[in-house]
Amino acid sequence: MIGSFIVDVVISGDEAFVTCSGEFDLATADRFREGIAQALAAGTRHLHVDCSGVSFIDSIGIRALLHTATSCRDGHTVLTLNMSPQMQRLFDTVGVTELFSVV
Repeated sequence: MIGSFIVDVVISGDEAFVTCSGEFDLATADRFREGIAQALAAGTRHLHVDCSGVSFIDSIGIRALLHTATSCRDGHTVLTLNMSPQMQRLFDTVGVTELFSVV
């Protein structure tokens, strides 16, 4: 269900805070990508992504986060990620946790 995912973007100086909650999947990943694009287009040097409210994430959501990490690295933007316990378990299981600076 597309309405079950919320992305909030707050830009303050050279920092951006992207907060996500709900189900992060194929139906909602574009909403996340749009929020990230907005944050990076603002010249963000520090991107903080808070996914502590994410109740479900599928492979498309993981891919969107991996793409975000690559974009940040290529653009010399520091990325920090806060994960829900469900996300942490999944990221640990698939072996991608070490690709992020987890807070």
